[in-house]
Amino acid sequence: MTLTFVVVVLFLGPTTDFMTMVFGGTSIYMHFAGPLLAIVSFCFIEKIYRIEKKFLIPSVIPTVMYAVIYVTMVIFIGENNGGWYDFYGFNIGGFWYISCVAVILASLGLAALLRLIHNKMIKNIE
Repeated sequence: MTLTFVVVVLFLGPTTDFMTMVFGGTSIYMHFAGPLLAIVSFCFIEKIYRIEKKFLIPSVIPTVMYAVIYVTMVIFIGENNGGWYDFYGFNIGGFWYISCVAVILASLGLAALLRLIHNKMIKNIE
C-alpha cells in the first residue's frame, strides 16, 4: 500500500490531475487514506514482533507479480490488441524497463524504511 501512496502522490498526481488522482471519488480511500492508515498502523500501533531482514525480499513479490502483468498487458500485448492502456505512464519514451526496475527498487526501499521505523518503535517500548 505504501508503494501505491508514493506512486500516486509523487508521480501520478504531479503528472496528471492531482486532485482527481488523490482526492477524486474513491481515490481518496484507495490512494491516500488507506495506505496512510496502513503505514501508521504498521509503524506505530502493531508491536507484536520485529520484522527480520530476511522478509524484505519477499515483500517485493506482489510488486514483481504486478509488474509482470502490467508489462505483459501494456508492452507485449498492447492496448490495440486487447491489452491495457499505459495508465501509469511508465512506458513514456519506451523506457518501461527503467520504470520497472525503479518501481521494484522503490518497493524494496520502502519496505526497508517501514521495517526500520516499525522495529525502532518496538525498541522504544521495551
